[in-house]
Amino acid sequence: MDAPTNGYRYDAFISYRHVEPDRKMAKWLHAALETYRVPAKLVKEKGLRPKLKAVFLDKEELAASSNLKPEIDEALTQSRYLIVVCSPRTPDSEWVNKEVLRFREMNRDDRILALLVEGEPRDSFPRSLCEIRRAAVDSSGATSESIDEIEPLAADIRPQPTESRGHVFRMARLRLLACLLGCRFDELRRREQQRQTRRLMGTGGFIAILLSVVTVLSFFVYSAQREADYQHRLSQKEVAEGIQFISDLSGLVEYQDIDRIRERLSEVAVAKFARITKEDNLRYLTGKQIMDVHTQMADLSVGLKRPKAQCQDYYEMAIRRSKVLLDLEPENSDAKFNVASLYGKLGNLSLHPSDGSRRDLDEAKGYYQQWQELCQKLAAADPSDARALRDLSVSYERLGDVQLQSGQVTEALGSYQKYLEISQKLAAADPSDAQAQRDLSISYNNLGNVQLQSGQVTEALGSYQKGLEIRQQLAAADPSDARAQRDLSVSYNKLGDVQLQSGQVTEALGSYLNGMEIRQKFSVADPSDVQAQLDLFVSYYNLGQAERKGECFEKAIQWFEKARNKVTAMQQEGRLAPQDKDVLSGLERLIWECKEAMSQKSKEDREQ
Repeated sequence: MDAPTNGYRYDAFISYRHVEPDRKMAKWLHAALETYRVPAKLVKEKGLRPKLKAVFLDKEELAASSNLKPEIDEALTQSRYLIVVCSPRTPDSEWVNKEVLRFREMNRDDRILALLVEGEPRDSFPRSLCEIRRAAVDSSGATSESIDEIEPLAADIRPQPTESRGHVFRMARLRLLACLLGCRFDELRRREQQRQTRRLMGTGGFIAILLSVVTVLSFFVYSAQREADYQHRLSQKEVAEGIQFISDLSGLVEYQDIDRIRERLSEVAVAKFARITKEDNLRYLTGKQIMDVHTQMADLSVGLKRPKAQCQDYYEMAIRRSKVLLDLEPENSDAKFNVASLYGKLGNLSLHPSDGSRRDLDEAKGYYQQWQELCQKLAAADPSDARALRDLSVSYERLGDVQLQSGQVTEALGSYQKYLEISQKLAAADPSDAQAQRDLSISYNNLGNVQLQSGQVTEALGSYQKGLEIRQQLAAADPSDARAQRDLSVSYNKLGDVQLQSGQVTEALGSYLNGMEIRQKFSVADPSDVQAQLDLFVSYYNLGQAERKGECFEKAIQWFEKARNKVTAMQQEGRLAPQDKDVLSGLERLIWECKEAMSQKSKEDREQ
């Protein structure tokens, strides 16, 4: 269980000597503790809080005085723990010693922690940290003092020859957090390692974009600094800020803290991009670099969930820059492909707005049509260009998606058939290309979707079966490929849907069970993966519907209750989207209907 807070305002008070690098380490510790979010499984299983309340850090120098400032004394009183940043400079700090002694006066000896940043403990721990002085009065009234020597619980961020700096800092952070949260260090470390693995897998694309932006910004800051040496086009202060920003950003990437990266970039990157891409500065970059930095900034803005209109402006600016490059270099294939893909990204933005606003199907369709026209030109210029063909096939797929969502079933069927034709050609050209095979399976599934919506159940069944066969091969070729395994579970579900609609209840149950078994493994392996939990919920729900259609109401109730429990758990953890919260009432209604049907059936059996 979480360590009790007992009304304290702060979870910790950071005591340090106000000199460098102690000050820098104290600031790092403050941010590291306050921004940490506890792994969801620990929150659920151990009752821990999702994050700490607040951590006190005094940033002002204390004037010479015999007493602590009232605000410092108040902060100490309102803090559950005291953390002392220790270096060879710390024992000479009058105020660190006074803060430790004051904390001991409040009978909180067991809640004093240390962070060792330099030197050996004997040279870096102040005496007040290693000694507990107790006064005693004997029967004659004489007073004496006893001194108990103790070894404070410490985290260590000194350089280690066999470990990276990032690893040392992360372990120190977790050791202190384990004390503050009231859990075991090894358990917190294990959960954190699992979360970091998931984050790295789920945000690989974001990090790639981020590093690309950092690379281009670094180059430009260097160019601007060189120019400033003799023309003063950019002030020395601005260059220094740019370099510091890139340095900070690189540090955040090193620590793999995606939440902090997003927070740091959200405002700063946009402002610096605007400054360093002024027209009189862009002449120091090549045409391709100008095109790339605008494109990357547009992608980054979407990743940072900036307002949709702002992201559109960045994409349109990137299109203009790419067209300028094409005017200068008409045969530049990178620019041609970039312009085409940017229209596709604008369509994606209209369909899935970065700021969560309402989607615009007509706007998305217009962008996808422009994307498709450009892709057709690229494919016609070189029919053997696999990249051009794949881009064209994906443009047909996206256009088909919008057409289907707009109710244009016939048009969607035509787009999906074009997507299938190109995918078949690419898959046949290189059977070992896993991406081409996956694209082909998607094209069969999309075709099945529109066939099912058109009432062509038999045709849809055939399309889904072909998609399933491809995904079975891909999953068998690499059992460790999480995407391939999830794709396979989706295919089993789609096949089950059409089987159930055709009245093949037994076959549908088999398909749903196959999909559920895959999803159950993902759910158990990563309980904090929202998508995995939602997928498992869908499998439970589908199995309930299949058993209900087969009039096995008792089994149906069991599956619906599993689905209800899954949704309830996600709701309690705050992982359920607002639009999904009505699902619970729907499940309760289905459970009630099954119980009523079971009661009616039992009554009829007795009457017979």
